[in-house]
Amino acid sequence: DYTVFVHLLDENDQMVAGSDSQPLNGRYPTTIWQADETIPDTHTLPLPQNLPPGTYRLALGLYHQPSGQRLPLELSTGQVDPAGRYILPQPVTIR
Repeated sequence: DYTVFVHLLDENDQMVAGSDSQPLNGRYPTTIWQADETIPDTHTLPLPQNLPPGTYRLALGLYHQPSGQRLPLELSTGQVDPAGRYILPQPVTIR
């Protein structure tokens, strides 16, 4: 089974906040997913109280438990992200 990660990245590509959890809180493990199935899933990302205001980016992906190996992601361009993550194109502003 795979675990979803959501990371908030600063301007230096450093993770400043993160959340990891099983899809649908473990109610629908990836081992029973069907090919081309879309799974809507919501994740809450707790932010540190000392997080400075600024512009950040969200990265997400899947990794295998317990090895930590990330699932390769094929982007819409046909390229594979070597870091095994998708960075959303829209920035996130923290005020």
